[in-house]
Amino acid sequence: MSEYTIREIAEEFGLTLRTLRFWEQQQILTPVRLGSYRLYSAEDRERVRDIMMWSAAGFTIREVASMLSMTHSGRVVFLAERLPELKSNMEQDYINQSNAIARLTDSLRSTADPEQESMPAEARLMSDRSRGLHRQA
Repeated sequence: MSEYTIREIAEEFGLTLRTLRFWEQQQILTPVRLGSYRLYSAEDRERVRDIMMWSAAGFTIREVASMLSMTHSGRVVFLAERLPELKSNMEQDYINQSNAIARLTDSLRSTADPEQESMPAEARLMSDRSRGLHRQA
């Protein structure tokens, strides 16, 4: 049976020690404790992989905990119901963020640079291009 330390798991998955301890506190990950040491099994490694995948997809810590307690078929049903909603939420978040970036870009264009006001239009355009503010048609 392979066992892994908290540091080995953290390095393998690019996690912080704090994240793994938090997951343990939330009881979604339960390594064997030997005094102050934590030992993770191969099953714990798979669980970490699942937790990361579900978290990256937008599931809450409560949903992750719930999925971990489900049977495989129960998890499949839950995912089939919840994934379309998560996808829709992410798409809406993307649209909102894109709109916010467009508004910020427009506000930069409309903010008059006192140095540019005295420049001819051609020079202002060249200055905007050098700052990445010129939009391609």
